[in-house]
Amino acid sequence: MSALTATLVRALYRLLGRIGRFRLPWVLWRLFPSAARHACYKRLFSTAEDHLDYRGAIRKLPCGWVLKMVNRSPFQEVHNTRFVERNTSIPVPHILDVIQYTIPGFPDPQIRGLIVMTYIEGVLLSDWVAEHTRQTAARDAALAELDAALSSGDDQMLDRLIEQMRTMSPPVLEVTGDEALLGDLRDALRELRSIPPPSGAVSGLNNQPVEVIRAGSQTRMGPFPSQREFKAALFEFTNPTLFPERMPTLRRLAGPVQSRNHRIVFTHGDLHGLNILVKDGRLAGIIDWETAGWLPEYWEHTSIEGHITLEPLFHQFWDAVGAFGPNPYPEELALEFALWLCTGTSTVVGPDVNLRCPR
Repeated sequence: MSALTATLVRALYRLLGRIGRFRLPWVLWRLFPSAARHACYKRLFSTAEDHLDYRGAIRKLPCGWVLKMVNRSPFQEVHNTRFVERNTSIPVPHILDVIQYTIPGFPDPQIRGLIVMTYIEGVLLSDWVAEHTRQTAARDAALAELDAALSSGDDQMLDRLIEQMRTMSPPVLEVTGDEALLGDLRDALRELRSIPPPSGAVSGLNNQPVEVIRAGSQTRMGPFPSQREFKAALFEFTNPTLFPERMPTLRRLAGPVQSRNHRIVFTHGDLHGLNILVKDGRLAGIIDWETAGWLPEYWEHTSIEGHITLEPLFHQFWDAVGAFGPNPYPEELALEFALWLCTGTSTVVGPDVNLRCPR
């Protein structure tokens, strides 16, 4: 960086601080070239504290801002967040600035982005669930012994404690008195799902492709003119050559789901304990909207279940929320669970794999 460029960046950095301190219009700041704003944000990012993200890609900035760096175009998340802000009362971050840029890569340059948004104060839902988990005194004592056994490397004690804990009552989530939070989430999802769709297509906003969480990774799909094409495309992720014996089961499970005409609703698509914020027993915010779009009505439920397959406390939480009614979409969940076991990095290899959903 030349001396002149460095001087300009320092001057813009000071101006950015004034925008935050005196609440000057962001429209003035966005008049500066994106390269100059990017340089200021990089400087802020390097000195700010990590915020709600173990990967270090989200930093809390002064004056109530959050800076998020993404390894993709930022515009889908930005457009989705603004759409929800305009069309619902769901608390979401307010987008202040967005920049897309490229870095050298092989064989093609790589798209990257950053988003500046307002800070939402609250605790992660995952932390809230941990704080509201209740265990028996015997289980607490066994857990303490388990920690000691792990530290000492006592394998015999470990085996004994593991067998002992299998016979104990499992932890329970205490939600008595937290009806306000449960109701907030239930109302937020119902409001989101009540937005009229523009058509019967499965897509992102404005008939763009939609990002879906599939088998441990984020995949860009569509747009699809109808849900029939979308449901068929999910089957394309499986490997009939590698798992020919599983295909009859998958086709049997797929039959009733593919023949059913589901409502198309606006869907977050990646709700889990790290993107729901709670404050004072109420819903404080829902973040990370990059996978949102117009999807079949069961997709929100099955996507949530995909995150909590082995997390019974979160099963208790979402059952208490009841956003989708009692025992929602059992055939759709059975199909999705089987597809997960036959797709991508979540594939389970072996001739006798049980494709039955544990829920």
